[in-house]
Amino acid sequence: MLKFLLLIGTFCLINNTWARSLEEIKKSRVLYILTRNAPTTYFIDRDAQAAGMDFELGVELAKKIGVVPKFIVKDSVGDIITSLRGGEGDVAIAGLTKTEGRSNEFIFSRSYQDIKQQLVCNKKFILRDLSKRKNLKRLEKVEILVTRGSSYVQTLENLKKSGLKINYATSATLNTEDILGRVWESKVDCTLADSNIVSIFLRTYPELKIHKSFDEEGLVMIFPKDHRELKEESDKLVENLKKVGALEKIEHRYYGHISNFDYYDYKVFKKRIKTRLKKYKRLFQKAGKKYGVDWRLLASVSYQESHWNPKAKSPTGVRGMMMLTRATAKQMKVRNRLNPAESIFGGAHYLSLLIKRVPPYISKSDRVWMALAAYNVGYYHMRDARSIAIWKELNPNYWKDVKRSLPYLSKKSYFKKLPYGYARGNEPVIYVERIRRYYDLLKKQYP
Repeated sequence: MLKFLLLIGTFCLINNTWARSLEEIKKSRVLYILTRNAPTTYFIDRDAQAAGMDFELGVELAKKIGVVPKFIVKDSVGDIITSLRGGEGDVAIAGLTKTEGRSNEFIFSRSYQDIKQQLVCNKKFILRDLSKRKNLKRLEKVEILVTRGSSYVQTLENLKKSGLKINYATSATLNTEDILGRVWESKVDCTLADSNIVSIFLRTYPELKIHKSFDEEGLVMIFPKDHRELKEESDKLVENLKKVGALEKIEHRYYGHISNFDYYDYKVFKKRIKTRLKKYKRLFQKAGKKYGVDWRLLASVSYQESHWNPKAKSPTGVRGMMMLTRATAKQMKVRNRLNPAESIFGGAHYLSLLIKRVPPYISKSDRVWMALAAYNVGYYHMRDARSIAIWKELNPNYWKDVKRSLPYLSKKSYFKKLPYGYARGNEPVIYVERIRRYYDLLKKQYP
């Protein structure tokens, strides 16, 4: 696993100057990288390891210049820009784009990932054919919420300058991921979000609708203007990573095969019981018997993870029938994650260990649901959610209360106080609920 140092919280000006030279950075042996908690940038994964495309890029940049990376995690894009302006970091790597306003203060690396801004609305709104200029007038009927200080504001202002009466608001406290969640809950009509963020969120919120994609733009690293030497090093890094195919591999690790993911549909599920499941039913039964887990529950987990596709791969590099991470597969002694038998037995073993890891004084059914949440988001994030339950005067031993606490893992007023920080807290809640529905259907099918 990549070595890294994490610095969270306030940080003094580096050498009391606005920007350090490359020589000073090398002399200090530390590169200070501004970022934020998000599934596309920096997060702690289910194996309790730092991850994210921007995290890996930051590690590679530090490695190139022969120093150690220290990641300074900020709450918002606005905070990152303010901190970079004040000399708190050497570089910002946080899913940022080049904008007119930022160009007046900063310099940018070569683009390391191409994205598009997308208009995303809840299922109540049907805005047909916004690709045609004349139909953009339909945007005047919706309210749009975006993050303050983001590049989305400039896009909306450009639309207003073109003569459209765009009704939008900005939030200084909600990030793009928070707003997407509110759109899904129908608390907000629409928002703008980068296509890489949207693609990940569609796995959890398939009801979200993309109504328009704007012009393609590139994600860049941002530097103070005095950091030209470091900027040149970053350009060489991006060029070399692209040349040898390493950048494509990193991108594939986090976004690969998203477009081919067929979102849940109970009619399809029932159909696949008769087609796909019958091929693997005996494997689920044997694994369940060996590790003391109901085979129908194992099959339900597998369907949620891979739709019973032994060759499935996820954006974060987990794969196989039970979508095991590389670290978990090694722990469970699974040599080939794409082998259905190895994956099913490995997943059954891992789930049984998670169930045992949940405190034994918790009722069996609650332990199972908490273990499933840990299978998705990681055991330590689930444990953080139990801590939140206590703070909110809920019962950390009841799944119904932990379920209410998990979404707070993505709220900065909470995750800043937690040992393992940010996580997409809504995702394990939806994950467990879907598995429970699949499980109920399989129990009816196989009493």
